[in-house]
Amino acid sequence: MKNRILILLLLGLLMVTCKKEEAQTEFPVWLQTKIDEVTSNENMCDICHVTISEFEGKLYYNLYCDLWSCAYCHFYDEDGSAPDWDADKWNRYFADKKEVSTVPACP
Repeated sequence: MKNRILILLLLGLLMVTCKKEEAQTEFPVWLQTKIDEVTSNENMCDICHVTISEFEGKLYYNLYCDLWSCAYCHFYDEDGSAPDWDADKWNRYFADKKEVSTVPACP
């Protein structure tokens, strides 16, 4: 009986974990469009991910594929705009950002 309860608890935990992971991969429509554009060539899905961070009360999305030499070329605010920051603001971002999650770009 204890084994059955343990198995049910583990299955329940797996279900919750899977649902939580699915929720993390739901991107805004504008970001999904950019991901589709980037990953459509050369089957890049396996090597691309999105890092979501929070800074000054806003979410930021950094789309990055492992082959790229530019780490923040596809960096957007929550509205889909690339921030036009000076060096001081970038320094504050790197010092104060809170990384929310890093998830695969493709499900």
